[in-house]
Amino acid sequence: MFPDDIERAEFHYKLVDAYYRIDQHFVSLNHLEKAKEMYSTSEFYKAKVVGCNIKFGANMYDLYRLDEAESYYRGSLELGSRA
Repeated sequence: MFPDDIERAEFHYKLVDAYYRIDQHFVSLNHLEKAKEMYSTSEFYKAKVVGCNIKFGANMYDLYRLDEAESYYRGSLELGSRA
């Protein structure tokens, strides 16, 4: 991962929160996918991947996709315990 990629990932990660707060969940999810993909390229950013999964869960919960939300939350716990 190059410094520019980190900056892009951080940009998308910040947009996730902004769109989530104004209930634009599908836009939030779009930026979340991009951020998670960029963070997943390095083991150094595993904590950010966990954060992405938590944000995926929050978006899914607000969209009443509860099974998917639970899956993301459980995945976060599992990944976080290995970090």
